[in-house]
Amino acid sequence: MINKSSLIGFLTGVFIGSIASMLYAPRSGEETRQLLAENSSEIKEKAMKSIQEVQDSALTAIEEAQARAEALNKEAKERIAKLREAQTAGGNGQSPEGDQPEIEEMVESQAA
Repeated sequence: MINKSSLIGFLTGVFIGSIASMLYAPRSGEETRQLLAENSSEIKEKAMKSIQEVQDSALTAIEEAQARAEALNKEAKERIAKLREAQTAGGNGQSPEGDQPEIEEMVESQAA
C-alpha cells in the first residue's frame, strides 16, 4: 500500500516538474499561461483522485483490522468459557476463577 506522505510528495514533484517544463518550453507568454491553467486543473483532479483512493484504501484496512480484532476477541472469550467449563467439570478442586486474572490479561493483550 502506498504511504500517504509518499504519494503527496510524488504528486508535488510531478506538479512542479510539469510547471517547470512548461515555463522553459519555447512558447509565447499567453500560450504558456493557458497551458499552465489547463494542466494545473488536470493535475489537481488527478491528485484529488489519488488522495481519495488512498483514503479509501486506509478506511478498508482499518475496517478489516477492526473485524479481525473483534473475531479474535470473540474467539478468546469462547476459549475462556470452554476452559472454565472444563475446570468446573473436571472437579480437580481448583476454583474456575483461580486463573481468571491471567486469562483476562491474555484476552486484553490479544484485543490490543
